[in-house]
Amino acid sequence: MEDMKDADILINASGRTRKPNQTRLDMLDESVAVCKDLVPRIAASGFNGIIISISNPCDIIAAYLQNRLSWPAQKIIGSGTALDSARLQMQLSEQLHISRRSLTAYLLGEHGDSSMIPWSHVTAAGKPVLELVRENPGVYQMDPPDVILEKVHRGGYIENAGKGCTEFGVASSTCEIVRAILHNEHKILPCSVKLENLYGVRSDFASVPVRLGACGVEDVLEIHLTDTEHESFMNSMRVLHEHFEKALTL
Repeated sequence: MEDMKDADILINASGRTRKPNQTRLDMLDESVAVCKDLVPRIAASGFNGIIISISNPCDIIAAYLQNRLSWPAQKIIGSGTALDSARLQMQLSEQLHISRRSLTAYLLGEHGDSSMIPWSHVTAAGKPVLELVRENPGVYQMDPPDVILEKVHRGGYIENAGKGCTEFGVASSTCEIVRAILHNEHKILPCSVKLENLYGVRSDFASVPVRLGACGVEDVLEIHLTDTEHESFMNSMRVLHEHFEKALTL
């Protein structure tokens, strides 16, 4: 770590894998303990690039590092729901028989069990998929929205129970974030970033669509949620805020 002064990106993957049936939030105490060792070493190294944090609980650890390092908010990103969104796209693609490249679908909030799907913004070629299924049920079928959300939430648990880790999915998502930064792609991805007076949030980390480029977070997109969607999103924010406050006391 002492040699990383000239690095462009630091990826925080510290900590261990989840135990069977352990939630990401259950890993908070151990992850914060590791971060307490990392923070002074990062500060002493002279590194001033972009931090991508994938350690669980992802949103809270990204927020903790930003707080303890006083890091510019646009230069620290949690991988967040980039992985969850890929799992959602896989579910929809398999059920609707539509290429993933033709779907826009993502989750908001926690990278964890309280994340939500803004169905009003889940589209195929710009058409809401719920509308697509409703208008042409003979051609397009999918599970009810709550069942799809549950399958996405359980995806990580199933992989973790089967092989003891989930390395390929998160690595793929992280590479997509790194490419967007190093190639200055101006790409929009669902990542965990600091929300300041956006989505009704005063100052907390959570996953929303963001535009990524060479400087890190170029813009945070605030999409319009329905009242029900916003309520689900704020429920996820309450979970995150409570655990971030706990992290600061550890």
